[in-house]
Amino acid sequence: MHVRGDGGVVVARAACGLPWFETLAGLDPAAFPMLGSLDPYRDAAFRGPQLPALIDELERLPAECGGPWVAEVRELCRIAAGGISGDVWFIGD
Repeated sequence: MHVRGDGGVVVARAACGLPWFETLAGLDPAAFPMLGSLDPYRDAAFRGPQLPALIDELERLPAECGGPWVAEVRELCRIAAGGISGDVWFIGD
């Protein structure tokens, strides 16, 4: 996971990965459209207007889906929204 700024330059990276199969595989995509759209084999980007919805979904995650990755994604969202034109990227395998 990382934030890409103008020109696709990576400006911040997460230290941990997202354990997709253990955390997100069973999420209801209707209740979690942002996180539910993630595919462990494809890249996905969330842009400025999508970041509040992504943060809201992180706040509503069931406890068993949590972990250090949640705080890191929140921080990446903060960086992306903090004045640079950044996107939060989830990188698939």
